[in-house]
Amino acid sequence: MEMRVEAEDHVPILDIEGEIDHFVAPRLQRQIDDLIENGTKSLVLDFTEVNYLDSGGIGVLFSAMKQLVPRSGYMGIVCKDQNVIRILELVGLFDERTNVSLFEERGSAVEMIGKRVAVD
Repeated sequence: MEMRVEAEDHVPILDIEGEIDHFVAPRLQRQIDDLIENGTKSLVLDFTEVNYLDSGGIGVLFSAMKQLVPRSGYMGIVCKDQNVIRILELVGLFDERTNVSLFEERGSAVEMIGKRVAVD
């Protein structure tokens, strides 16, 4: 797994490539924790190049979701891989009661998350 932290319109973006499994999940968790501890209320995870996700990665996403709730934060996930999307749908990550949304394109995610941050 490769990771880069970027920002567009003041929205932090974690650009991830490769497989997110229980071996690399702790590294992803540390990166997300660092962003949140440094004041990030909302973020975009770009999974455009992610082709595999196991329970370790799912746990990281739920942890991030829970950390953002008390900050009234949001998380956008950009993904086109139907297998990864299906897994995330099955575990309820995109349920209407969560603070997580799925996007097909990065620009849409940044725009929507940026608007939510501006309103809060």
